Amino acid sequence: MSSFASNVLQDVESYQASGLALLQNMTVHVKTANNKFKNFEKEVGNLGDTVTFDLPLRFTVSKTLKGLFQGVDQRKLQLVADQAHSVTIGVSNQELVFNLENGPEDFMNYAGKSAIAALATDIDSTIAENWHSGVLNSDTGNLNTFSGPYRFFGNGSSAINSYEQIARMIMFFKNYGFSYEGLKLYFPDTIVPSIIGTGLNQFLPEKNDEHVNSWQLGNWRPQNAEIYTSNLMPIHTSGQTGIDGDTLTVVSVNDPTGQNVTQITCSGASTDTAGAIKSGDVLQFKDGVSGQPDMRYLTFTGYKQSANPVQFRATADATSSGGNVTLTITPGLNWAGGNTKNLNNAIAAGMQILTFPSHRCGGALGNNAMFVGMPRLPDEQPYPTSTKSDSNSGVALKLYYGSLPFENQRGFQYSAVSGSVIVPEQSMRMLVPLTQG
Repeated sequence: MSSFASNVLQDVESYQASGLALLQNMTVHVKTANNKFKNFEKEVGNLGDTVTFDLPLRFTVSKTLKGLFQGVDQRKLQLVADQAHSVTIGVSNQELVFNLENGPEDFMNYAGKSAIAALATDIDSTIAENWHSGVLNSDTGNLNTFSGPYRFFGNGSSAINSYEQIARMIMFFKNYGFSYEGLKLYFPDTIVPSIIGTGLNQFLPEKNDEHVNSWQLGNWRPQNAEIYTSNLMPIHTSGQTGIDGDTLTVVSVNDPTGQNVTQITCSGASTDTAGAIKSGDVLQFKDGVSGQPDMRYLTFTGYKQSANPVQFRATADATSSGGNVTLTITPGLNWAGGNTKNLNNAIAAGMQILTFPSHRCGGALGNNAMFVGMPRLPDEQPYPTSTKSDSNSGVALKLYYGSLPFENQRGFQYSAVSGSVIVPEQSMRMLVPLTQG
């Protein structure tokens, strides 16, 4: 048995590399993500499945040479590698002899590619859930609500199908005012045909690409944007207020001083239900309300009024009762001042808030602000094991082989562990109507 295991180990290693390449070429989010923390488990002083990293500091400017000292607000975000993925395949001795004549090479052609395809789909679709903050933390059982956009483009009802709309989305994205280098757009593949007819043919793929990927659509050079498509962009199922199209009216906020509003109590829910608001719902202050000013975000850097309407994301489910519902939101809204000020006006009773229906997500990403980690898994002793890690992308894939004594069962397992996060202020969600697919 020991000599047989040694031979299998060599064979496993021989086709593991091709499986790794296949996984990467099928995963748009893995392939295009920031791999800064690809091996964070090896970082000195880092223990556990979480790595915490700094976000850019924010400062205000004084119109004087006698400016007061201001404190440093060290902002942080975390990447949690808590997602496990595996495909396990069992075969009998007869199947190994009669159906897989050439051993592992035949297995790779017959079953291995399909296993990798299934694994790649699961990994990439899990990462894509960040676009609506829908990744479920397997350690806590809670959603990773710290990840994902709070700004958005579209209303979930009107089709996104034109060159002009995409240009307008990019304008809002950049107008917010932080670094947007390396702009990436992630389209659901269902919207591409209609956009092509109105000018997306101007997005030209790079010539002589080293790899040809079905998800790489091209570049929009005037906007310095890279365009990607995916059939795995998630569907967000809205709460009942969004399904009903309710317009909510502000009653009160949890912080009347305006330093950090994280809850807004509203009236106007048309249905009393435990599912009035769902975590991941996006909302927006309505313009043109009689007696109320239009709400606009300040630029993220510089604190000047932007063209962006004030949009935010629910971070918890909420129940409506008697038409009232309390929204728990991100980001914290601040009109009082300091380096977290982000509103041009105070939130006041009587202002109105728009809700939005269920939709398929697309996304815009700046500054390479989607991080993915896939730590290298240990060998599965005493079974023949091969773990391959790509030095550029950080993708790590493990394959091992074993048998059940006296059970006439042999098994192969492909497995990986992943973690992902999208920096909220450097991203934007697209609300694509479900009627577009």
